[in-house]
Amino acid sequence: MKTITISDDAYRRLESLKGGRSFSETIEELIAGSAGARIDRLLELGSSKTGREDELSEVVKGIRERTRARSS
Repeated sequence: MKTITISDDAYRRLESLKGGRSFSETIEELIAGSAGARIDRLLELGSSKTGREDELSEVVKGIRERTRARSS
């Protein structure tokens, strides 16, 4: 376990998001959601025909697997 310091404003915002969950669970969910949004953006960018769609698909697959492994 580690201790972090955040601003009072960040604490209040995080506290309002957490509901009945722990701060750690809330932060993990926010991180996973952020990664998911980045993956969706990569897929959107990759939808244009560049000839590298397979390569992009493999990169996205790897990101998803690493993100799942960290949140487990």
